[in-house]
Amino acid sequence: MAIVILKDHIHFILQPKNVNDYPNIIKYFKTYFSRNINIDNSDLTEGKKRKNEKGVWQSRYWAHIILNENDLNKHIDYIHYNPMKHYNIAPKDWEYSSFMKYVNNKFYDINWCNFEDKYRISELDLE
Repeated sequence: MAIVILKDHIHFILQPKNVNDYPNIIKYFKTYFSRNINIDNSDLTEGKKRKNEKGVWQSRYWAHIILNENDLNKHIDYIHYNPMKHYNIAPKDWEYSSFMKYVNNKFYDINWCNFEDKYRISELDLE
């Protein structure tokens, strides 16, 4: 539903057909990404190398069940706010995000979360 990929983490909202599929979707996502990234993992422990880990992902993740439409909208805002929060880059200027999809669908104005808005919406810190 929404996604932002940052330099050291990712946020996204999934809507699986079956909520019990969620852990397998995350596992597949991490596995597919790890198999398809070329990364120097020479500094990994021998144990991680034996497990074919690449050191990209934490073994755990944070999941939140969306409670209602207001909660959904807050989380979508939070996802799109992240480039501003971490890098002072306006969402419209961060290409690794679903923000422009939401602009094209008239959910956001192109200048949503500009530098003046940053402090007004900083309460979106959901981490």
